[in-house]
Amino acid sequence: MKKGEKVFDLILVILGLIFVILAFGITPISEMTASSEGFYPVVISIISLILAVANFIKQNAERKKNGEPEYSDEASVFNKDVMVMMGFLVMYIVLIFLVHYIIATLVFTTLSILYLSGKDWKTSLLVGFIATMMIVLVFKYGFSVILP
Repeated sequence: MKKGEKVFDLILVILGLIFVILAFGITPISEMTASSEGFYPVVISIISLILAVANFIKQNAERKKNGEPEYSDEASVFNKDVMVMMGFLVMYIVLIFLVHYIIATLVFTTLSILYLSGKDWKTSLLVGFIATMMIVLVFKYGFSVILP
């Protein structure tokens, strides 16, 4: 098991816990019904947490069953690509608060595609634009979600 895989599994468990706590903050437990606004976030958060814990346990069991060492040193936890993408995500979150969601998403998708694919900036911008518009169409018009 690579270090990054174990760290990622732990991050999923921690995020699952955070989401469960935040979801329970939407509607008090005493007022929770299937029609309350906090019901589905709580259900989805609990399912996510259960799946993250199950994946963590399964990965560790497979590692022990196969006699693998605690970690293999093939790759560090945070290699260059992971750090760049984490930087892009932080930039994206900041941009959402500074400019409109669509502009922030366009910048994020374009930079991500440019970095990960190595294509020229025109192709990355075109694909980023198409991806952004598809996201907007699906969520705004398909699911009627109000975008930030």
